[in-house]
Amino acid sequence: MRTGESWYSGTADAIRQNLYLLERSNASYVLILSGDHIYRMDYAAMLQFHRDQGAELTIACMPVPLASASSFGIMSVDDSQRIREFTRSRKIQAHAGRSHRALASMGIYIFKHGSALS
Repeated sequence: MRTGESWYSGTADAIRQNLYLLERSNASYVLILSGDHIYRMDYAAMLQFHRDQGAELTIACMPVPLASASSFGIMSVDDSQRIREFTRSRKIQAHAGRSHRALASMGIYIFKHGSALS
Protein backbone atom coordinates (compact mmCIF):
# COMPACT_ATOMS: atom_id res chain seq x y z
CA MET A 1 0.00 0.00 0.00
CA ARG A 2 2.51 2.58 -1.15
CA THR A 3 0.00 4.83 -2.89
CA GLY A 4 -3.71 5.35 -2.38
CA GLU A 5 -5.86 4.06 0.42
CA SER A 6 -6.07 0.36 -0.46
CA TRP A 7 -3.66 -2.56 -0.55
CA TYR A 8 -1.99 -3.73 -3.74
CA SER A 9 -4.48 -5.38 -6.07
CA GLY A 10 -1.99 -8.08 -7.05
CA THR A 11 1.63 -8.70 -7.95
CA ALA A 12 1.54 -6.54 -11.09
CA ASP A 13 0.06 -3.60 -9.17
CA ALA A 14 2.72 -3.92 -6.45
CA ILE A 15 5.42 -3.85 -9.12
CA ARG A 16 3.82 -0.86 -10.84
CA GLN A 17 3.63 1.10 -7.59
CA ASN A 18 7.26 0.31 -6.74
CA LEU A 19 8.74 0.45 -10.23
CA TYR A 20 10.85 3.44 -9.21
CA LEU A 21 12.88 1.13 -6.93
CA LEU A 22 13.68 -1.15 -9.85
CA GLU A 23 14.45 1.76 -12.16
CA ARG A 24 17.09 3.16 -9.82
CA SER A 25 18.55 -0.28 -9.09
CA ASN A 26 21.83 -1.46 -10.55
CA ALA A 27 20.60 -5.06 -10.63
CA SER A 28 21.11 -7.06 -13.81
CA TYR A 29 18.06 -9.26 -13.17
CA VAL A 30 14.78 -8.95 -11.31
CA LEU A 31 13.16 -11.91 -9.50
CA ILE A 32 9.44 -11.44 -8.87
CA LEU A 33 7.56 -13.63 -6.39
CA SER A 34 4.03 -13.53 -5.01
CA GLY A 35 4.01 -12.81 -1.30
CA ASP A 36 1.37 -15.44 -0.56
CA HIS A 37 3.20 -18.40 -2.14
CA ILE A 38 5.54 -20.74 -0.30
CA TYR A 39 7.92 -22.84 -2.41
CA ARG A 40 10.97 -24.89 -1.64
CA MET A 41 12.88 -23.86 -4.73
CA ASP A 42 16.43 -22.95 -5.72
CA TYR A 43 16.04 -19.58 -7.43
CA ALA A 44 19.76 -19.59 -8.28
CA ALA A 45 19.17 -22.58 -10.59
CA MET A 46 16.30 -20.72 -12.28
CA LEU A 47 18.51 -17.64 -12.69
CA GLN A 48 21.31 -19.76 -14.19
CA PHE A 49 18.82 -21.26 -16.68
CA HIS A 50 17.65 -17.73 -17.53
CA ARG A 51 21.23 -16.58 -18.15
CA ASP A 52 22.16 -19.71 -20.14
CA GLN A 53 19.17 -19.17 -22.44
CA GLY A 54 19.89 -15.47 -22.89
CA ALA A 55 16.22 -14.91 -22.01
CA GLU A 56 14.49 -11.60 -21.41
CA LEU A 57 11.84 -13.36 -19.29
CA THR A 58 11.70 -16.74 -17.54
CA ILE A 59 8.53 -18.07 -15.88
CA ALA A 60 8.62 -21.01 -13.47
CA CYS A 61 5.96 -23.57 -14.39
CA MET A 62 4.68 -26.91 -13.17
CA PRO A 63 2.41 -29.57 -14.67
CA VAL A 64 -1.15 -29.59 -13.33
CA PRO A 65 -4.12 -31.87 -14.07
CA LEU A 66 -6.28 -30.63 -16.95
CA ALA A 67 -9.30 -30.68 -14.64
CA SER A 68 -7.83 -27.84 -12.54
CA ALA A 69 -5.90 -26.03 -15.30
CA SER A 70 -8.48 -23.28 -15.78
CA SER A 71 -7.51 -21.91 -12.34
CA PHE A 72 -4.00 -21.04 -13.58
CA GLY A 73 -2.17 -19.14 -16.27
CA ILE A 74 -1.24 -21.91 -18.73
CA MET A 75 1.84 -21.93 -20.95
CA SER A 76 2.32 -23.47 -24.35
CA VAL A 77 6.03 -23.94 -25.01
CA ASP A 78 8.04 -25.15 -27.99
CA ASP A 79 10.79 -27.78 -28.03
CA SER A 80 13.36 -25.25 -26.84
CA GLN A 81 11.14 -24.28 -23.85
CA ARG A 82 10.23 -20.89 -25.32
CA ILE A 83 6.77 -19.66 -24.38
CA ARG A 84 4.55 -19.52 -27.46
CA GLU A 85 1.26 -18.81 -25.72
CA PHE A 86 0.06 -17.79 -22.25
CA THR A 87 -3.64 -18.27 -21.65
CA ARG A 88 -6.10 -18.12 -18.82
CA SER A 89 -9.29 -19.64 -20.17
CA ARG A 90 -11.57 -22.64 -19.96
CA LYS A 91 -10.16 -24.11 -23.19
CA ILE A 92 -6.86 -25.54 -22.02
CA GLN A 93 -4.50 -27.59 -24.19
CA ALA A 94 -2.54 -30.46 -22.67
CA HIS A 95 1.22 -30.05 -22.28
CA ALA A 96 3.13 -31.77 -25.10
CA GLY A 97 3.74 -35.41 -24.21
CA ARG A 98 1.36 -35.25 -21.24
CA SER A 99 -2.17 -35.61 -22.54
CA HIS A 100 -3.73 -35.32 -19.06
CA ARG A 101 -1.72 -32.32 -17.85
CA ALA A 102 -1.15 -28.64 -18.65
CA LEU A 103 1.85 -26.42 -17.85
CA ALA A 104 0.84 -23.84 -15.21
CA SER A 105 2.62 -20.64 -14.18
CA MET A 106 3.86 -20.70 -10.58
CA GLY A 107 3.85 -16.88 -10.39
CA ILE A 108 7.67 -16.78 -10.26
CA TYR A 109 9.32 -14.56 -12.86
CA ILE A 110 12.84 -13.47 -13.75
CA PHE A 111 13.32 -10.45 -16.00
CA LYS A 112 16.48 -9.16 -17.55
CA HIS A 113 16.55 -5.70 -15.95
CA GLY A 114 15.45 -2.98 -18.34
CA SER A 115 13.84 -5.30 -20.89
CA ALA A 116 10.30 -6.26 -19.90
CA LEU A 117 9.86 -3.73 -17.11
CA SER A 118 10.30 -0.62 -19.20
